[in-house]
Amino acid sequence: MPGTYGWLSAFWELSTDRQLSMGVGPIPLASIDNWIGHNDLDEVDGECFKYAVREMDKAYLEYANKPEDQRPTVSSRPLTPELFDAIFG
Repeated sequence: MPGTYGWLSAFWELSTDRQLSMGVGPIPLASIDNWIGHNDLDEVDGECFKYAVREMDKAYLEYANKPEDQRPTVSSRPLTPELFDAIFG
């Protein structure tokens, strides 16, 4: 999907809106909807973006809320736009 690398950047930007208390919380839906409106995405692209962010968030939360000794080793390979598109299509 062309242009999805920008969505990864948006995910990290939206991650700053998380609630942090006893663990890492999800990205608030209001923040995602605000990003969609601010970037003038149409209804279809907005729903695709929301789905993609929620899926990335699920994976991130699963990792972030595990005790450090139970977290999988992170690859030292940087996530390039090409690798992102290969993984997420």
